Amino acid sequence: MHTNHWDEVWNLTDHMTKPHRQKAMIPKEDLPFLTECYRKVFQGFAKLGQGHLGLKVFIDQQRDYEATQALVDNPPFDHESLEEWGNRIFKGKKFGIILNDIQAYSPELMTYMAGFLRPLLQTAGIPGGGLGLLFFVGNYGFTPFGVHKENVGEEGFLFHIGPGSKTFYTWKTEDYDRVSRGSITHPPQPLMDSAIPHELQPGDMMCIPSSVYHIGHTGNFSISMVLDFLNSPTRQMKQKMASTIQELMEEDTSFNPMQPLPFQKITEAEEELLKYVNLDEPLRRAAREHLMKLESNGGFYTPSRTDHPIAEVHAASWKLPPTFPIPFYTYKETLIAFVRGHRIKWTNHPKLVEILENWNRGKSVMLDDFPDELNGFQLLCYLQSMGGLEKAIAG
Repeated sequence: MHTNHWDEVWNLTDHMTKPHRQKAMIPKEDLPFLTECYRKVFQGFAKLGQGHLGLKVFIDQQRDYEATQALVDNPPFDHESLEEWGNRIFKGKKFGIILNDIQAYSPELMTYMAGFLRPLLQTAGIPGGGLGLLFFVGNYGFTPFGVHKENVGEEGFLFHIGPGSKTFYTWKTEDYDRVSRGSITHPPQPLMDSAIPHELQPGDMMCIPSSVYHIGHTGNFSISMVLDFLNSPTRQMKQKMASTIQELMEEDTSFNPMQPLPFQKITEAEEELLKYVNLDEPLRRAAREHLMKLESNGGFYTPSRTDHPIAEVHAASWKLPPTFPIPFYTYKETLIAFVRGHRIKWTNHPKLVEILENWNRGKSVMLDDFPDELNGFQLLCYLQSMGGLEKAIAG
């Protein structure tokens, strides 16, 4: 069902470079499930007690730090809708809540979205910076920070969940520049004559390229979720690779890091230095591991939580969830694998290689398939805790 939608979106947006509204992108029957996920997101976020982590609260269009703390101190009850909760916390005032990285607080949401986005990633590939989710909740009117566009490479898809409608406005760059005179943000009212409106009903989606100025308007209570499709700038990727190279070299026990390099004749120094300090292999490993981390977690840059329930492993077959492979490679005596965004190191063992290959082919594995030296019981429990395994249903 989703494959056809994403193929259509990919073409109509000219590979995510043009704004586009796609009707009924999320099936209507899935909207209650997502709404329930969002309530759990707030509950999980509140448990951390760290309101500064990606949360912004606006009351009557103004940033309100006291309201932020009130939200953290009073998460929604299990029986409470988010609209009821917002009215209880904000006492009938117009409010807007923006929370980043919501995939970190709901395993169910990350799993659903990984499956939902799989056809897109098969067509577009996984972006270098990965995927992230945020949402806007409330009845705040215009988005509080005005007409704006995203940073270069930060392409977005806004999924409108409802229950109310939403109007999304975009501008041609020349129309925005004529009024704004180069300002990076601008109040919407003076720009409305040249605005292009897009009416969104629950389940609709809006593609928001990073080059397009835009703003949303939510008159009645609604929820909108945004997918950040992050094509990281070259400089940022270089910094990430450099950090990973340092970590890999600190793991390498094949040389003494404190051993001074010998003196060299100036005419021979460059070639001799490169023999001792060769960064080609660590760089290739850093790039491979970065991509494997994203691949293992459905493209999301946030690793899964490690408090997934652990079921009894005896007398059961275990397989990988459909959208979460375990990419791995061997390096000397070590096997390095990625499970739901977590990097794991094991001693290289041919039977473990065989088991991982079978899992990645869609096969099931039982505890009895592990030799004693691999401690299969511990490994199966460990992978379950990350959400990396599920029970296979006998056919």
